[in-house]
Amino acid sequence: MINFIGEGFGALAVLAVLLWGVFVSIFWMVCGWRAMRAHERISHSLQELSSKRDQL
Repeated sequence: MINFIGEGFGALAVLAVLLWGVFVSIFWMVCGWRAMRAHERISHSLQELSSKRDQL
């Protein structure tokens, strides 16, 4: 087993990788959330257009 406590650079590398993973995960969650909201807006707009068309 690797001793990360005694290895300064190894512990720093592990910490950097973990932080990078957290950053990438949050980034893609935000991107997915924004895409979901955009699709909801498009769907809502299409529903409004179809209801206006049905009233004609």
